[in-house]
Amino acid sequence: MEPQVSVVMPAYNAAKTVEAAAGSILGQTYADLELIVVDDGSTDVTWRAVTALAARDARVRPVRLAQNGGASAARNAGLDLCRGTYLFFMDADDTLAPDAFARALSLPAADVTVFGVVDAYLDASGRTYREAAHCPRDARLEGETTVRRELIELEAQTLLGYTPNKLYRLSVVRESGARFEDRLLTEDIFFNLDQCGLWRTMNLLSYPALRYCHRTDGGSVTSRFVPDFFDQQCARVARLLALYDGWGMTDARVLGVLGAAYARYLLSGLERALDARAHMDAAARRDFLRAALRGDPGRRVLPQAAPQGLAARAVCRVLQGGSPAACYALARAARFARRRLPALFTRLRQSR
Repeated sequence: MEPQVSVVMPAYNAAKTVEAAAGSILGQTYADLELIVVDDGSTDVTWRAVTALAARDARVRPVRLAQNGGASAARNAGLDLCRGTYLFFMDADDTLAPDAFARALSLPAADVTVFGVVDAYLDASGRTYREAAHCPRDARLEGETTVRRELIELEAQTLLGYTPNKLYRLSVVRESGARFEDRLLTEDIFFNLDQCGLWRTMNLLSYPALRYCHRTDGGSVTSRFVPDFFDQQCARVARLLALYDGWGMTDARVLGVLGAAYARYLLSGLERALDARAHMDAAARRDFLRAALRGDPGRRVLPQAAPQGLAARAVCRVLQGGSPAACYALARAARFARRRLPALFTRLRQSR
């Protein structure tokens, strides 16, 4: 008999965390599920841990890839094997509240159900130095237009980009043809954007079911240097804007949310431009800023940015002014805070 929920969990050198992550799935009060754990060519004892889990619980389906292909390849491999009515993705270092699936499946069936998220920030020793919850409101949304209008609200709360805070109807995912692209940072949101045009029903749960870990140990995607960080995030904004343009729904709210997001990404891009690994001199940094301000989508959305937080508004004013000296002074301050005052930096970064 096919399970109701298929969970896909990529795991790469995750021996220290995979048992807790898998345990939060196998311990769900809603038990009709399968857990497909894809060992992405690990070089530690992850495979041993995964096969031990499978020996203890028949709902675990271990898959081993011959070589490391990245999280996107691992998720796609797991996606191909899913048999459930619903699909859920889980990272091997995160955890899910035990009643998450029970809550979601007690609601009327939906193409997608969105949970809240607790962003947990961990230092190099694994100590949590900050947690912040982001939750949608409780709501049942029906109809193409209603669901599409909600997407920009989810993006404003940074809830659209995740995959592990969503329970998807698998048939809709497969109809859309959505796959995870080989991207280091934005693969989740592009997976969502490739299918969201088919969503006709959506459940929102004001419940922080997912604990999502951001690690600063150098091995995490959220902490390593990514040369094309800004290009990837710029493409994210451009894709969302193109969707709303295509739907004929681009308005001040859409431009305001996307402008605020673009400002955050631009500040991070400027900060990375100061990193020696970027190999950018002063002239190259000025050219980067000029292109970001004058090119698309920046010239269209940044002037319309409408963040709510005081820190975010201050950042937008500086960037909208366009002064290279002021913009890079701001980036240097952000860089200092990231290195020396991580808790403060994280709190300021969450200003929306």
